[in-house]
Formats: sequence, C-alpha cells, structure tokens
Amino acid sequence: MKMSLSRFMYLTAPEGSREKVADENTWRFVGIRPRIICADGFSMSVQASESHYCSPRTTYSSDDFVNGIPYGFVEIGFPSAHEDSLQSYIDGDTEPDGTRTMQMNSVFAYVPLVIVTDIVHAHGDIDYVKTVRLPSEEKIV
Repeated sequence: MKMSLSRFMYLTAPEGSREKVADENTWRFVGIRPRIICADGFSMSVQASESHYCSPRTTYSSDDFVNGIPYGFVEIGFPSAHEDSLQSYIDGDTEPDGTRTMQMNSVFAYVPLVIVTDIVHAHGDIDYVKTVRLPSEEKIV
C-alpha cells in the first residue's frame, strides 16, 4: 500500500510523546517515527519534533495534522542512497575546500518539506506496509 508523506506524518504523529526525565525538571521527546521505506526500496528517516532539526521546532500530535503538515522543514537521517537535493542540508563539518561530502550515515537539518515530498514521489511514494511492518491484510483507517 502506497501513501503520501502527509498521510505518513499524520499517522505516525506521536501520542503522549513526552515524558519527564528522572530527577530532572526537563522533558524529552520519546516518540520516533519509523524509517520510511519507499516503493522502490529507497529508505530514510524523516523526523520532526522539539528534539529534531525541524521548523517549527515543536512536537505535534495527530490532531495538529488535520489541516496538513504543520512543519515547513524536517530532519532527514541516513538515506539509503545518495540524493543530490539533500546535499546543502547535511549537518556536520565542511571539507577544506568549503564543500560537504554527503554520507549515507548523515543527518540533514531543516530540509524543506517540498524537497522531502519530491524525494518520496521520485521513489514511488511510501510503502506503508513495509514502513510500519503491518500484515498486508490489515486495513489502515
């Protein structure tokens, strides 16, 4: 079953995703979205919360996705193949000549949602069954 990025973000929005850290007066994000697996096998992590490189930098529940994705920029992690469109968003050090070498074990900060959507479409959209590892006969409401 294929699905769009907006539907994926809605269905995987963390519920009750904050918990108090023991012995500290702080909160931390505990809900991580599953790694996206596209129809052609390409995969990557797409995360957005108060603990990720996204904008706005806040954690939304599924109720906040009713009118679309509330994020304009998200964090991408560890793509399974090189994607030219991510090159300028790589988080990390630059080479001596000022360039950054894209590594498939990299994180990409504040990637515009339109770029992520284009990448997902280019790879045949999200294979939801493989992404969340549901039995294929299970219906998604």
